[in-house]
Amino acid sequence: MKTVGMSLNKANKCVEKIKQELGSSRSSSIYERMHEPANTAILNVNLSSSYTIDAMKKELDKKKKKQKSDIENNLNLITDLNNLKTNIFKANVGNDLNYILSELELTKRKIKIYKELKASFDNTHFTEEEITNELLDQEKKIALDGDDPSKYFSLSMALYKEEEIKKEFKELTIALNDLEDKKVSLNANTKISVELSEYTVEILGIA
Repeated sequence: MKTVGMSLNKANKCVEKIKQELGSSRSSSIYERMHEPANTAILNVNLSSSYTIDAMKKELDKKKKKQKSDIENNLNLITDLNNLKTNIFKANVGNDLNYILSELELTKRKIKIYKELKASFDNTHFTEEEITNELLDQEKKIALDGDDPSKYFSLSMALYKEEEIKKEFKELTIALNDLEDKKVSLNANTKISVELSEYTVEILGIA
């Protein structure tokens, strides 16, 4: 085992790299995946009958070491992945990053709503102030006196003032950028120390 120090940025990248390694640790061929157990305590080998007894024993020993090594490496990877995630979580709690991430998610959701509200304004609606008794009476007469009289007529009214929606959208965008900057800063400046196996250290390319 080796104690490794790193920033949260580096730690998050290591988490992704270990996940990729775990996902690609098995054969890429569909046929091979179907016929190759992920982890097994039984070694199945094909030995050439032309081998000498010593050659057979060497081949068995080679295959045995390889299979046991693969299993132990997988165990090391999943253990180290858990250690990294645990240390990242503890660091996030200690530096308010969890709060910032929560605020980021909330702000992004609000921006999505305000973006849709902003895009919905057009020139075919009335403001609330414009819908007077005179306007309603005029629209009613048009509906009743036309070539195709109707009991109903359509009216579009803005629920909010367009400038207020644009202002809120702009303020939320500024807040989002500020939160993103804080997240980047905390990830870069917060350091953690984590115990990793020599195999994982080698996979991650950490000196």
